[in-house]
Amino acid sequence: MSKIAIEYRTHLSLSDLHFITMALAGDSQREAESLFSLLIDPSTVDSILDHPSLLDKVLTSIETLPLSPRLYFYLLTRRSLKNSGLDSPELADYVSGVLESFLQSGFRPHAQKGVFYVVDWLKQLENSPEGKRYELYVMAGNHLLFLTGIFPKFIEKRRQRRGAPGLAFYDSVARLSFRSAAAHPFSRKVATEALYAEMAEAFPEVRNALNDLSDRLITMD
Repeated sequence: MSKIAIEYRTHLSLSDLHFITMALAGDSQREAESLFSLLIDPSTVDSILDHPSLLDKVLTSIETLPLSPRLYFYLLTRRSLKNSGLDSPELADYVSGVLESFLQSGFRPHAQKGVFYVVDWLKQLENSPEGKRYELYVMAGNHLLFLTGIFPKFIEKRRQRRGAPGLAFYDSVARLSFRSAAAHPFSRKVATEALYAEMAEAFPEVRNALNDLSDRLITMD
């Protein structure tokens, strides 16, 4: 799994900057330059990315658009989370990074490592030094976010056919994972305490938003 870049929206790629300015400014060079200045300013980038015309351009265009998967997922996730009452650009930024990372990994829930086994994870934690546990907490939270968010029907089928845990159980494990990551000393060092605490608190709502997003707009299975 590739490392997730946190706060991508404050480090937009040149190709994404170009796409956004062209999508919103059209042929106006002056407006494009003004937008570019706003997009590279951390205090104004969120307001530009929230412009309704930007997501509309992505959703209504029939041609292939020159934007990165990360920006695509951010725009979709941001709208979905806002509709669920989670008006946090930071949260949408992180979740979009998880989606991009698993997409690049070629993850499939039916694969051998697709299903998350809590017993195996707990055994890893028990046999790992304290410094390694932060990584394991985050790994578990991200894995469960993607698995339950994008493939809820797979989870439900396993529950019905095999008596496997359902979504509520995985919600509780994911919240514990992110809460543990937030409380880990390394989280303070890299300033992820607030982010992972928010993920722990809002996980069921985030997962529900991804369920809706997956049903309507994302096909990965």
